[in-house]
Amino acid sequence: MASSEWMEIYRSYTPEEIENEITGLKKEATLYTQQTSGEKSYTKELRLVQDRLQAAIRIRNERTLGARRPSVAFPNFSNGFGPGQ
Repeated sequence: MASSEWMEIYRSYTPEEIENEITGLKKEATLYTQQTSGEKSYTKELRLVQDRLQAAIRIRNERTLGARRPSVAFPNFSNGFGPGQ
């Protein structure tokens, strides 16, 4: 599920920044999730990366698809028999 906090943050990004973020997050999402260096161990929470990626993609889609989304029309099936007819 896309994080609403990240969606709010990404809304302030320029289109170029969003594309760069998506590219970086896609790379992070495919990398290893744990690394050990000597006695220290580092773990990356892959789910957080995926949530950020989903939020960034949703914002990009809002911007690109929002302008092309057709207007909504409601058909009238009353055939003149509705209220006030």
